[in-house]
Amino acid sequence: MYKSIFAVFTITLLVSCFGSPNVNHTHEQQKQAHKEALVEVNKQLLHDDMAVIENYIERRGWKMTMTQTGVWYQIYTHGNGAAIKEKQTIRLHYTVELLDGTRCYSSDADGKPKEITVGQAELVPGLCKHMHLLKRGDKARFVLPPHMAYGITGDSNKVPMRATIVYDIEIITE
Repeated sequence: MYKSIFAVFTITLLVSCFGSPNVNHTHEQQKQAHKEALVEVNKQLLHDDMAVIENYIERRGWKMTMTQTGVWYQIYTHGNGAAIKEKQTIRLHYTVELLDGTRCYSSDADGKPKEITVGQAELVPGLCKHMHLLKRGDKARFVLPPHMAYGITGDSNKVPMRATIVYDIEIITE
């Protein structure tokens, strides 16, 4: 009887020792396949977002430029002021809308321009990252895809999940 228990124990130990790499290898393969599937889904979402944005811009007849991050912008009134720099405090008027025209936020709602420090402000990443494209007195619009706006979750207030937003801003001259 002890020989049978010892034999079963030995076989179980050998199987578990030699079987582990295959299980881990299979688990790693599953993780990699899952990761690759998520990458493909994200690529498709980005592709779909860009198609919607391009259609939106075309319908309005805007002449916009796309940055490497997928943010579209157009400076429609050029100011005469200095270029905007990192950590510079500026004042601006702004509106934030969804593609369907729903206004989410506006400096008009506060009754005064918003004052921000570039690079340290509570602006969405896509706008904060591209403020250097502007100078004082510029009026511009930015179309921010979800990944450069409020992302998957929205802002838990007025901007819904995965929303593309349009910022219209004016940098105030001092």
